Amino acid sequence: MLNKVILISRLTRDPELRYTPNGHPVAGFTLAVDSPFRGQNGEKRTDFIVVVTWRKVAEQVTQFLGKGRMVAVEGGSRSAVTTTATACAGRLPRSWPILWSSLALSRRSMRPGAVRK
Repeated sequence: MLNKVILISRLTRDPELRYTPNGHPVAGFTLAVDSPFRGQNGEKRTDFIVVVTWRKVAEQVTQFLGKGRMVAVEGGSRSAVTTTATACAGRLPRSWPILWSSLALSRRSMRPGAVRK
C-alpha cells in the first residue's frame, strides 16, 4: 500500500509552532488548494488542507514560511480518528491532516532578505 500526497499551493496563515509535553517541536498551517472542477453553478471550489510538521522541519517551516507563500508539500495523510473504538462506532474523521516529511527551499528563499521574520 502507498500513502503519499503531493500538494503545491499557498499558505493561508503563518505556521504556528508548539511543543509537545516531551519538548518536541510541532508546527501546523493550512494550504488553500484550488480544485480543477467547478460546482453546479460554476463556482470555483477550494479545499483547505491542514499540514502538520514535526521536529527540525517544524522549526524550519516557522522560520522560512509565511502566509501567502507558495510551497510544495510531500508527505502522507492521516485520519483524525485515533482510537479503534471511535472507528468501530462508525464515526468518520472531520479532517485528514497531511504529515509533511521534508522541507526543500530554493536558493532564492535562502537569501538573508528573504527570511520571513
